[in-house]
Amino acid sequence: YRRLYGDNSDRADISDALGILGCCFSYMGDHREAIINHTLSLDMYKRIHGEDSDHPEIAVLLNNLGNDDSDMEEYKKAEEYYRLSLNMYQRIHGEESDHPHIVIALRGLGLSYDAMEEMEREGIQLSQPAHPLDNTSDTIEENDPEGTQLPSQVRYRRRRQRLCCKCM
Repeated sequence: YRRLYGDNSDRADISDALGILGCCFSYMGDHREAIINHTLSLDMYKRIHGEDSDHPEIAVLLNNLGNDDSDMEEYKKAEEYYRLSLNMYQRIHGEESDHPHIVIALRGLGLSYDAMEEMEREGIQLSQPAHPLDNTSDTIEENDPEGTQLPSQVRYRRRRQRLCCKCM
């Protein structure tokens, strides 16, 4: 797209491509690259629709950034993105709406609160790096299929279902 339209062209199809790349990187576990692409897409959509515009694509990208930060255990940042996404969806669809995107934003927000509360209960600081068992081996899962002996961060990640609105 950029070769066709130029590097400084703000177009919805370019922003969509960046957002989809962000989802791909996120699914592959490269959350830093996902954040870069989701942020580029978000910035472009804000330039297209207006900085203060309530637009579904902007809300999706805010939610995706919440997913990325949550996956990186940056739960406070994730909470901010989920809240921005939720507020935007409520302005778009109405506060009393049960639109699926509102449900997804509420779920992300709830999971962030749950993770922060669980980490606090276990005395884990929110800025502490991930546990070395995050990439659990098959042997651990064979001996403990329910994950009861794993640290809470790992259990949380294993039960968290990916909800990337744009790429579902």
